[in-house]
Amino acid sequence: MRLRFSWRVRALSVVLGLLAAGCSEELGPERFATTHVSGRISLGGKAVGGGFVDFLPGQGTRGNIRSARIRDDGTFEADRVPVGLVAIRIVGAPVPPQYALLFGRFPTRITRTIAGDRAAAVEIDLAEEAARDRAEANARLEEYRANHPAGASP
Repeated sequence: MRLRFSWRVRALSVVLGLLAAGCSEELGPERFATTHVSGRISLGGKAVGGGFVDFLPGQGTRGNIRSARIRDDGTFEADRVPVGLVAIRIVGAPVPPQYALLFGRFPTRITRTIAGDRAAAVEIDLAEEAARDRAEANARLEEYRANHPAGASP
């Protein structure tokens, strides 16, 4: 009887080992392409000192959200930022409320494509980003008006 018990324990161990080996590849940590990113956040050319910059993978980019503290001179450095298209959010920075509302939440209007072959540099001027956002909104409004003339039936 002792021999039979020992054989069953060994067989069960082998089966569990094979199952675990088969699942480890599926359930193990997933590897994503990442890189080091440094840069500067400004508002009208003046450094935004304080707060955080967040990088969120977007539109097919795989990875995790990464954050970095914005230093007093507006610079930041972040490690393991996903390679590809990322949305960038500015949180807790000492900026006027309209900029905090526009760039401090997701979805944010700031996007960049991060290259993976070298450390990336990202320069963001919030005033330029706001102007770009206004221009895109105006273009969308003009396109809508062109396709939906006033007085036309829906």
